[in-house]
Amino acid sequence: LSDQAGQCAINLSENDPIGCQSSLRNRTDCQHSGAVEVQLVTLVETLHDIPIRLIKLDVEGGELPALKGAMPILSGVKQPVITFEWNRTTASAFGYTPEAIGEFLGNLGYSLFLASPQGLIPFKDRPNNPGWIPMVWALTAQHKKELGM
Repeated sequence: LSDQAGQCAINLSENDPIGCQSSLRNRTDCQHSGAVEVQLVTLVETLHDIPIRLIKLDVEGGELPALKGAMPILSGVKQPVITFEWNRTTASAFGYTPEAIGEFLGNLGYSLFLASPQGLIPFKDRPNNPGWIPMVWALTAQHKKELGM
């Protein structure tokens, strides 16, 4: 997924046989052993007007371009819940920081949260500032109302 259609190469991780460290960008935290050409698509063109309630992204740094390619969905009347990885290393390979995702989503009416034993807590209240957080949740005021938050 990206912000525009096209072609690109996925860099394959040398030390990862299942592909979870493969990325559209060369990462500094792993060795690459080759590449595979892939078709880039936007989420909007992929879904063909299917109603979406949840978007879960794990695209090794491509979160911001993927979200930009979903702009009509994210700014629509029925905005989906979004969950994504907060990863400084993979985001920097794409030339942005995870905070840029928060700013982009904030401009669309989303707030960021983390799951905790106490339930969802505001992202700004996280205990520290790690470089990687497995899943951050983005909710709108409507989602929070539906969840009784």
